[in-house]
Amino acid sequence: MDKVKSIKFNLENADDLEAYNYAISQGNFSGFIKWLILKERYSRKSPIYRSDTNGAFKIFL
Repeated sequence: MDKVKSIKFNLENADDLEAYNYAISQGNFSGFIKWLILKERYSRKSPIYRSDTNGAFKIFL
């Protein structure tokens, strides 16, 4: 089953116009957006929790 989600670009806004032109220039718009989503999802680092000898927790990002 396919799902469709719209994306809106305000072409009167300079940032939106630049993003739109770049995305369109990639050829496969849908594939490019999906790649960006997955790249963002997997680039986030999970924090590492470590317990000190005195029972304090340290969080490393």
